[in-house]
Amino acid sequence: MPEEKLADAIEEARFANIATVELWTYRSLFNTTWEAIKGRAPIEGIALVPLDSIICAAIAFPLGMWCLRAEYKARNDDEWDTNIIASEAPWLRDCPRLLGDLVWELQRHGNALICCESARLAQGLHLASRQAGRRRRFWVSLYSDRGLRMAGG
Repeated sequence: MPEEKLADAIEEARFANIATVELWTYRSLFNTTWEAIKGRAPIEGIALVPLDSIICAAIAFPLGMWCLRAEYKARNDDEWDTNIIASEAPWLRDCPRLLGDLVWELQRHGNALICCESARLAQGLHLASRQAGRRRRFWVSLYSDRGLRMAGG
């Protein structure tokens, strides 16, 4: 901050109440101009990167593999979560280690990627995870090797 702006800031701070100074101190952590610090200016240089964009980019490069994106709102009860996921994607019962790792990942993040060696395998597992007529708690979306979402959960 230039010296004349700093002098103005110090002068204003002398007459401000403690709550205002605390607010300015907080806003100075992420704003660079005095106007932005003391005002309610939008924060510049920040943008949201949607999770879908990250997933698509991760699949397209460096993975380059067909993937399933698993989503689940965990209870953080290992037995309950494992039973729900295994009942809604029965093919996971044939892969107990993958099931355990998937439950762990979903309990921590709510999302996980499962890489598949081929389009046929990914498409088959996706179809096997879609049981009609049930209230879903576990969703599996299909992504191509270029990171394109091919089908939802």
